[in-house]
Amino acid sequence: MSGGLLVATVDAAGAALAATGRLVSTFSGGGLTVVLLGELHYRADLQVGPGRPDDAERVARVYRRGGRAGLAALEGDFAFLLYDRPAGRLVAARDPMGGHRLYHERLGAHLVVATDLATLHGRRGRRPDLDLGHLADYLAGRSPVNEPAGTSTPFRGVERVPAGASLQIDLPALTVSVQPLFPPLEVPTGGVGALPDLAAEYREVLAAAVEERAVGRVACHVSGGLDSSAVLRCAADGAAQGRCTLVVGVSVLYRDLRLLARETPYVEHALGIAPGMPFLRLDGDDLLDFDVFADPPQHDEPHPGLWRMSMDRALTLAASDAGAERVLTGIGADEVLDIHPFHLADDLRRWRLAGAWREARRWAAADNTNPWTVLRPFGGDPLIDRRRPRESDVPPYVRQEFVRHTALAERLSERAAAASDPHPMAAVEFALAGIRSRVGDPVRWAVAHPVGLIVSHPFLDLRVLQTGLTVMANTPPDPEPSKPLLRAAMRGALPEPILTRRRKGHFNEVYYRGLLRNRDQLVELVRDPAVAGLGILDDEAVVATLDRGALGGLAVPDMHQLNLALTLARWLLQEAQRIPSAVS
Repeated sequence: MSGGLLVATVDAAGAALAATGRLVSTFSGGGLTVVLLGELHYRADLQVGPGRPDDAERVARVYRRGGRAGLAALEGDFAFLLYDRPAGRLVAARDPMGGHRLYHERLGAHLVVATDLATLHGRRGRRPDLDLGHLADYLAGRSPVNEPAGTSTPFRGVERVPAGASLQIDLPALTVSVQPLFPPLEVPTGGVGALPDLAAEYREVLAAAVEERAVGRVACHVSGGLDSSAVLRCAADGAAQGRCTLVVGVSVLYRDLRLLARETPYVEHALGIAPGMPFLRLDGDDLLDFDVFADPPQHDEPHPGLWRMSMDRALTLAASDAGAERVLTGIGADEVLDIHPFHLADDLRRWRLAGAWREARRWAAADNTNPWTVLRPFGGDPLIDRRRPRESDVPPYVRQEFVRHTALAERLSERAAAASDPHPMAAVEFALAGIRSRVGDPVRWAVAHPVGLIVSHPFLDLRVLQTGLTVMANTPPDPEPSKPLLRAAMRGALPEPILTRRRKGHFNEVYYRGLLRNRDQLVELVRDPAVAGLGILDDEAVVATLDRGALGGLAVPDMHQLNLALTLARWLLQEAQRIPSAVS
């Protein structure tokens, strides 16, 4: 059974709400109808009264007590539709990390709100027009994000409800407004205490986040790293107290990729955290990047991380096949807990040049490298990146006709000028950007939902993020050890080899081998008439970059630009092959 689908059809006379799927809850009573996809967390803190109401009824009780503004008290991974019949109002909302989608479109005399685009395509009964401006913004992205900011989508006339926002439709006029619902993360400074006390607090907050999610039959991703091991430790504690059942641990292991083959002993150490848990070993040598392009899961929008989804899909489906109801991951820890010397940018901005150089030398010595390899990326580049984009920043594989038609260079400048002021601390600014990149979850939508599986990321719990950001902003950065807060929090709870390891293996070889193995089908993709005929991508420029990449000759910015081109091309081919059927 699929995870779920929510649909609201609204006209001047009222709203009809429909919901299907295993991950859906519904409520109707007292003039309110609520359908919710996903789940609430920290339910006891809502204090909604007696009984054991399901999540949809909890939303109704919170709304009755505090109206739309009161809904900001909700926490979890969810999207919901609420129809207030007496007030003539439909409210649709998403959690701040965008765990589930919401789109809306005006179709004749109706407004339709749905948790996927396929439903809107079916209701429309015809192929929608592409929004070329949105696709231009996609290609201009300077870093990968799960979901773009704003309300636009790849299709003209179809709008997204941004994560953390609410859509309100007032009847009978059918006026539409979208407003932020949840407050942004705050980063207080001053007087937060010493690291041992902070570590104890962080351990408590993380354990609570895992406890909220480790319910029923649980699977855990096991990588041998600190992050997934910490989640497994908290879940194993919950299982020991009878709160859940650990049905399987799933890991990708390598033989031929020598750097990643070194991870295997750490995976074995991690399995000692929950010795009675069954374990599945997936062959990573057969899960290279871009393999998924041969048969990708249906995805509503272009996804910059599609090239990595063969591994994500294998892990998720293995957990489902083992009988798990949900999967816990370690995703989201790097963005806040990895400590980088971005204070060098703060020093340079304040013209503390000598201090910046001393710090660069100290961090370089810890990593046995040249100080300039530290000072440039963490001191100079963050300042340079704040400049307004130039025409030369337009990706070279975009056809000039498309650049002129969409005013791409001008759009880049306008978006930069409209951006909010940067945070005064470069490290916090970088962390907040990383958190924003995690908003939305295409793997959850495209892979887990079709098999009715819940995917949860405890490190992306807002309470966990808030605690980590507060510590980051108030603790002097130091090159050793990595992730000092999490290491201190889990001291004595994890195997010593995992606690004391300095670095994890990177996935460059998975990427470059994947490019080489899939080179011919990727060339065929960008030259397919359904892609090349749109006049967006210069297929020869893409192929030239692809061939350099297959030989391992791409820098990180070039890899990102290539990923954008190829993932857009694969989505365009999918959409050309999709023929929506009319729904009466």
